[in-house]
Amino acid sequence: MKTSNIILTVFSILFIVYVFGIAAEIRFKGEKTPPYLDNNVPKNPGDCTSDYSLNIVLPSFKILKLNRISKVGNIKFNDQARNIFSVYSANEAGLPEIKYYTSGDTLFIEKMNKEGLCNEFTLELTEPPQQIIADTMRVNLVSSSGSLKSLNLKGSNSIFQLLTVNNSIGAIDSLTVNLDNDSSIYSQTLVSINRLEGKALNNSKILIRNSKVESANIEVGRESQIMINGQFYNNTDPSVKLIYQKTKQENN
Repeated sequence: MKTSNIILTVFSILFIVYVFGIAAEIRFKGEKTPPYLDNNVPKNPGDCTSDYSLNIVLPSFKILKLNRISKVGNIKFNDQARNIFSVYSANEAGLPEIKYYTSGDTLFIEKMNKEGLCNEFTLELTEPPQQIIADTMRVNLVSSSGSLKSLNLKGSNSIFQLLTVNNSIGAIDSLTVNLDNDSSIYSQTLVSINRLEGKALNNSKILIRNSKVESANIEVGRESQIMINGQFYNNTDPSVKLIYQKTKQENN
């Protein structure tokens, strides 16, 4: 066989191997591509249970401020409850200690010396405080009675989720929400809201899908979204401030 033919044959074989190698690599990478997951969708509370818990009776307060103390916080409203803060562990030696203090009417819960089980805590309260402020957390808000007179939430880089026991229909007379820096509020259960007001700023979301809102006044800032009464509104223009308004007369 001539030298030129040998070179051509070898080149052809190498080219075919190269092409199949690329195809195999693309196919392999395609199989390894993970499915799309929305990590912003909150999980339900109660996923973490343990026989070992630290229960702290809290002083009275009107404003609650939670500052990055864990990944998940469960706040349960129950008429029969005391103001108790609970954290969990796989064993007694692993129970974390928490740093908290009051200043005026505000209760600050700021630090746990180590992660508890599932890196979460539970607060049981008889009724909502005047305001709940969260920084870099996910907070599940659970009402045992299914009905709340007022709820005032403020979050930065935080997620709030509205829940009721056994997915019963919830009712909130007055809901105030001020969200900033990629924060959001969700409702996974049916909820009726008499009056909704507040702000969604800097890529924040108010997504109360399963809701009936009687009246609303919400500022929708840059790259922020709201979904109310099945209607979706999105502000993609950073130079524009949108105001969503709804009155009870519009229901008639």
